[in-house]
Amino acid sequence: LTNESIVEPTRGLFKLYQIHKKINPQEDQGLDEFMRGGRTLLSDFDEIDRYLIDYKDLFRNLTDIKELENWSFNTNETLTEAQKRFMAFWDMLPQYYVAYNELLDKEAATYMGRAYKKISTEINIAFEGENEAQFIFAGFNALTAAEQLIMERFVLAKKATMLFDADEYYV
Repeated sequence: LTNESIVEPTRGLFKLYQIHKKINPQEDQGLDEFMRGGRTLLSDFDEIDRYLIDYKDLFRNLTDIKELENWSFNTNETLTEAQKRFMAFWDMLPQYYVAYNELLDKEAATYMGRAYKKISTEINIAFEGENEAQFIFAGFNALTAAEQLIMERFVLAKKATMLFDADEYYV
């Protein structure tokens, strides 16, 4: 349902690495080193969008948690250099998210979670040129927030039917 091309994870990783070199050049230890955390970061971006989470709140909360984990009652103890670099990286995560999405916008590209988020918030895209189309949703389990919202909006627009196959007790 999107006009944008879907970025494959490996291609996305290269794009994110280019962003990393711009945002945090002093921490550039090469692509091999970046790939370890970069894959996780791309997966996190995907999950953020699939679950319709506000990235600003999420990263702020994660930063607060990391600060609490590193805080010590012993005021003589200071963070190691590695801990300081890690905390600095956490502070930059919103910049990575924004820069990655801006780059994809320029290239008319997206990743799956972002595509789900977009269609869940702009449901009319699904009906452009297909006014008579009808959809049937069946056999789904453990839906993300975006998937659930998409299905609900399709049903509310009378463009879809949901079929359930579950024990009557649970329904």
